[in-house]
Amino acid sequence: MDSLTALLELQEHDTGSDQLIYRRAHLAEREQIVQAETAIAQLETESAPERAAQHEIQLEQRRLEDEIALLSEKIESVTKHLYGDNITSPKEAQALQADIESLQRHKNDLEENVLDCMERIEPLDSQLADVAQQIEALQKQRDEAAQSLAKAETEIDNELATRNEKRQSLLAPVAPELLSEYERRRSSLGGVVVAQLKGSVCAGCHLSLAPAEVDKIRKESAASLAECPDCGRILIP
Repeated sequence: MDSLTALLELQEHDTGSDQLIYRRAHLAEREQIVQAETAIAQLETESAPERAAQHEIQLEQRRLEDEIALLSEKIESVTKHLYGDNITSPKEAQALQADIESLQRHKNDLEENVLDCMERIEPLDSQLADVAQQIEALQKQRDEAAQSLAKAETEIDNELATRNEKRQSLLAPVAPELLSEYERRRSSLGGVVVAQLKGSVCAGCHLSLAPAEVDKIRKESAASLAECPDCGRILIP
């Protein structure tokens, strides 16, 4: 195998590896993950006012319930005192009874406020529960896509590792100076440095060459590195 033919084989091998690298970077699962995370973030942002309102009502309800609990303890304490053995006069008993009734009215008012909190928070709870369900479904989609992505990446990485091992055997037949020129041009030519001349068409840029150019290229020696006049790639007739 001559050096140019070997170089063309190396180019075909590297093109296959480049395609794998591109496919790895553009796996559909990667976009699915981004879409799911974007949708989750949007739902969380849009539901933030409702969550804030829910939190405020929860705090208000907790404060009211704590106050009700304290009132209940106080009512119980005053009631025990009223019916205990330490009452010395009807006037004191009346005062204690009035205190109990006042505390109970206050407690009743607070319990009405708790009911109001429960009524106000109910639609928020329902709405946020729906949002949570949507987020959970999106998280499941994201996690499934992440698992699929990891599997696909591993498969491609294994294939690339195998191809990299094979590449070493393809380097030997290529002349060192030709290989050096090939590696130098790869980044500037999008990875495709070598192309075949198919008829009068460069397989690298797919443009037709003039008959005189085609004739010249076919007469070029391997050392002269015939190039496409349009894209600058090394042409092999």
